[in-house]
Amino acid sequence: MSPAVRRIRYHDPDAVRLREDLIVMYASPSIDSNAFHEWLQRAALLDGVLAPKETRTFSFEAKRGWHDVSCPAVHALSFLIARDEGPSEVTLELFDGQMVPPEFELKKGPVTVRVHNNLDAGMPFYVAFLGDDTDVHPARKFTIRRFLTGKRVLANQTFHRLFKADAIEVGTGLEIKNLTVLFTDLQMSTAMYVRVGDLKALDIVRRHFLVLEAVVARHQGAVVKTIGDAVMAVFAEPDKAMAAATQMIDNVRQAVAYGEDLVLKIGMHSGPCVAIQSNNQLDYFGSTVNIASRVQDLASGGEIVCSEDVWRAPGVQERVRERGLAAARETAHLKGIGDRYAVRRVVVAAGSAAQPLKARPQRVKPAAPPRKARAAARKPRAAPLRNGRAAPAKRRARA
Repeated sequence: MSPAVRRIRYHDPDAVRLREDLIVMYASPSIDSNAFHEWLQRAALLDGVLAPKETRTFSFEAKRGWHDVSCPAVHALSFLIARDEGPSEVTLELFDGQMVPPEFELKKGPVTVRVHNNLDAGMPFYVAFLGDDTDVHPARKFTIRRFLTGKRVLANQTFHRLFKADAIEVGTGLEIKNLTVLFTDLQMSTAMYVRVGDLKALDIVRRHFLVLEAVVARHQGAVVKTIGDAVMAVFAEPDKAMAAATQMIDNVRQAVAYGEDLVLKIGMHSGPCVAIQSNNQLDYFGSTVNIASRVQDLASGGEIVCSEDVWRAPGVQERVRERGLAAARETAHLKGIGDRYAVRRVVVAAGSAAQPLKARPQRVKPAAPPRKARAAARKPRAAPLRNGRAAPAKRRARA
């Protein structure tokens, strides 16, 4: 097969055979098979394509030593180490750039491996035997280091500021396999405009924009645009979006002015989207953006609501636990999306800068008189004695 035909075939994940195509796919069509490629063909136990959101179960005979389950297209792999003792089953979660757990010990012999593809695209994968601990192919040589991707560039605040109008040609779009979109909104902002006036409210909103932009940049994200007093931001990794969201709610109180306390409502979702150029700046389009906006509508003040796609991503739950927070699972109705959509609601307590609510002064009631005194006060006073008898009490005439 000619190199040109190979390149076309690689657009169809179902046609990819990693044992034969690995070197050409990830190096160059001009490279011939070498010793490593020949070794890979001998070592590969099985290969295939994981459909979007599919869970694939497969079994093989694990030898004592190291095996790897790899998806080279997203630079993700997990090491399976076969020993004399251990479980015979494992479930792996595939994300963009990571497979969880990254390492797992199994019992040698027949093993069952389940791989769940969390991505919205088909992913070619293979399973290979790397050798025993003393073999010539130690597993540590296959460690994948952190790498720069297109979506990490697009989700960078500096890139957005410097190249907002030059990254994508007008009238075209750049498809991104997975991106986390975050929306914020100020609680009771309309009432604040009435309370302090338009000019002061505008100054408050601008201050809160500066605070949010600093938090987003600190967590390697980018503010895409502001919509009224709301912010749309993007992150390459969901865990960084969650960390930024919790800090936003705390730090936005730094923008307090004119006696106003600011409280945010935040929503986020992860999935594929299209980067476009709109109004001379980078913007994003697609169902992921729509769902993130709908999810934000579910949040109340001081809350973060995220989709299950965000919640299940690596590191997100750890970020929530680090803050001592908990998440409640709910099924919500998203307009235009569906009646049963699973989300997680995280309530973020106010940070140390939050001001405690002032208690209203209580009116002190006078102490009640003793019970006998109350009874005596209610008892009608007897009239003077007449012929040794007490005259009946006079009744007050009704008006």
